[in-house]
Amino acid sequence: MSRSCQSSVVKSPRPAYLLSVGFRVQPPRKLASRHSKYLVLGLVGRGQFGSVYCAVDRRSGEMVALKEVDSLRLTTQSFLRELRFLAMSQHPSIVTWRTCEHFQEGRYIVMDYCEGGTLRSLMEQRILKLPSALGIVRDILAGLAHIHHHGLIHCDLKPENILLRCHAQGWQAHLSDFGIARLLEETLVNVETLDTMAGSPAYMAPERFDGELRVESDLYAVGIILHELLLGHRPFSGTPAALIDAHRHQPLQLPLDLPLALRSILHLALHKDPDRRFHSAHQMQQAIERLLNLESGLSLTLPTLNLSPRLRSNQNLSPSGRLTPPDRADLAK
Repeated sequence: MSRSCQSSVVKSPRPAYLLSVGFRVQPPRKLASRHSKYLVLGLVGRGQFGSVYCAVDRRSGEMVALKEVDSLRLTTQSFLRELRFLAMSQHPSIVTWRTCEHFQEGRYIVMDYCEGGTLRSLMEQRILKLPSALGIVRDILAGLAHIHHHGLIHCDLKPENILLRCHAQGWQAHLSDFGIARLLEETLVNVETLDTMAGSPAYMAPERFDGELRVESDLYAVGIILHELLLGHRPFSGTPAALIDAHRHQPLQLPLDLPLALRSILHLALHKDPDRRFHSAHQMQQAIERLLNLESGLSLTLPTLNLSPRLRSNQNLSPSGRLTPPDRADLAK
């Protein structure tokens, strides 16, 4: 098993395990009922519309995640929309939805439990190597390609909404939180009522601030995540107003010693003009896979860079000490 996964492996829901995953508080009384179908172990996170708990299905013994939905913050219509989107988005790179439960005056979405936590928490541990970072982005793009094919735009891609599981090969990333997702047909018909400003400004594409929403907007968010994985920070920062201005007008500045292959992918994903970005998640995924194959097949690695400490490769350098990039035109195929 990958060394980066070893500390997160789930063995059993015993007290020692509860300490290892870092549950911050005990479950509230309303979730501790013995009449519930689930034995709730503790809180694992808080989202925009409620808390997420780790639990054990009393019937199967499997660990699940219970996403509490606050009726005061999320209307019934929005709740049903998210359930619909989850049901139509079954894919290995999307968190698996199991059912919806109503008990103890609460509404809960029951999903597979991802023992690796969020991508944000993993990034804060600074343990990712370049192949792992690119593999996670590839998984994100695979999930996006699936939902885009079914006419759905995620609208809220960020490390907090990427969940991780551990496998023998390393990390497997899963898209989650479809609370503000939109159907592509809605962006074409109901332009006047479409709320394109919902989401996280740090990961929002320029066109969203002008009332436009498209699949390329999701790819821009993936570009921000990739930038953060590679360099340890987002390309733009500041107040919401400063972020809006930066996304619209501030040029993307990348280290000159970042390999051309990576710079090309970032420039294409983060272009201000959506028509000049990657045209699909599948196209961007292919570019990432070419880079992964190049690194793996030729035993090449990054040159010595002032990158984030979380990116370190144990591969041998090529004779030139550089990663020979594919042609920029090839990346855009």
